[in-house]
Amino acid sequence: MGNKFNTLFKSHFLAPFLLSFFFVLHGVEENYDFVPLKDALVLLVTYCIATLISIACFTLFFKNVMKACIISFLLMAIHFFFGSFYDTIKKTWPHSFLTKYSFLIPLLAFLFISIAIVVKKRKPPSKKMFIYFNVLLVIILFIDSSLLVYKYFSLKKENDLLLKQFTPYNYSPKPDLYFIVMDEYAGQKELSDLLNFDNSSFENDLIKRGFHIIGKSRSNYISTPLSVASFFNMNYLDFTGIDQEQDRVLFSYNKIRHSLFLSYLLSEKYIFYNCSIFSFYNHRSPVRPTFLPTAKDLISSQTFISRLQKDLGYHLFTTLGLKQNPEEYIYIDQQNNDSIYKETYRIASLKTGQGKFIYSHLMMPHYPYYFTKNGEARPLNELAVVNKTNPDFYLEYLGYCNKKILALTDEIQKKSPGAMIILTGDHGFRAFEKKVDESYFFNNFCAVYLPSNNYSNFYDSLTPVNLFRVLLNTQFGQKLTLVKDSSVILHKTY
Repeated sequence: MGNKFNTLFKSHFLAPFLLSFFFVLHGVEENYDFVPLKDALVLLVTYCIATLISIACFTLFFKNVMKACIISFLLMAIHFFFGSFYDTIKKTWPHSFLTKYSFLIPLLAFLFISIAIVVKKRKPPSKKMFIYFNVLLVIILFIDSSLLVYKYFSLKKENDLLLKQFTPYNYSPKPDLYFIVMDEYAGQKELSDLLNFDNSSFENDLIKRGFHIIGKSRSNYISTPLSVASFFNMNYLDFTGIDQEQDRVLFSYNKIRHSLFLSYLLSEKYIFYNCSIFSFYNHRSPVRPTFLPTAKDLISSQTFISRLQKDLGYHLFTTLGLKQNPEEYIYIDQQNNDSIYKETYRIASLKTGQGKFIYSHLMMPHYPYYFTKNGEARPLNELAVVNKTNPDFYLEYLGYCNKKILALTDEIQKKSPGAMIILTGDHGFRAFEKKVDESYFFNNFCAVYLPSNNYSNFYDSLTPVNLFRVLLNTQFGQKLTLVKDSSVILHKTY
């Protein structure tokens, strides 16, 4: 057995494939349970096939398998770690010529070709070098595997501890709950003060349907992932030691995925229907991602080819004059909205015998402003990013959104008359051409419908961190302490 392991670690074939295993496993560990096992395996098989093809091609060039393995290892290393290397350069020397692809790509090509020429001219390397890389990668793989096991058990333990603050809700049948987020739906104060718009007709239509309007509602954050995380975890986000915006967003994604509120409802045997743009543990988003890469893309987005597609893909349409498919880019949110709206409609008719929790997240009235208030589709040229700051287009789309929401709430109340419904924006309108008071960006719309009409605890200045706390205290017999209602942007508090 010892001789077999010794032979295995001396193998020049092992290192290039271990590198692929390390890259995928480390990506899974860094993005723990964001990447499904199936997606990780597909990515791993793809990289292993690419490595095998690379070795075969370089073997033809070098006439030596060991040399081919060295160069294949180098090629895959460049591919895997380019993103991290590039980000380090941008952070260290921002706006420098070193960050330009016109400099980096020729430099990498020159270095790679130079090393390949040196390898071709020299004798095959000693097997000690392969032993070093093989042992090093196996050790790293063991460390990453151990971290994965640790994260699994620590996360489960943390979740169990958090759930102990709740008392069992021993009533049956449990009421359905619809949580419908309308992205960037501003509250009446911002609409009135900055956009000169009166939204009282929509609010009155909701009041006639039994809704209670949270008159001075404001969000805790003005970023969608951060705001949604504050809703679902019923608390503020601890960004201690997290300075980069993308890291804060990733942290928020993780908090959403393992949200306290959802964990409680699942412990009460609720059936969760995820009709949103976010993924939860064991409940993936049903639509195409619009904020950050998801699943295996969280790993592959750091590779050389992915970075080229992301950073230079536009040249296919500008420099090379290729035709762009607008549906591939501009109409993603519309397609997602249609899918989410129809699915929410369908779920309203389902009779499950258990409580249902439905989270629907519509990217409206958020830009792009696809429709006028009368439901007329805007032409493609009016969906250009230049119109993102067009308040008239936003208000027209808000009017369209109002009609869709009223129709949806009517369907829910008809098919599930005992259901609770929460309608809310995640933050206010932010796309102003001129500088305005940032505190308005937090002013969001919020309305609650309870069949019991018990709205006494839903005070006017309620924010996301307390919304579900109040709901659980009112409808589920909980005694959760409320936290201070604040709005936070970076290091400012309003």
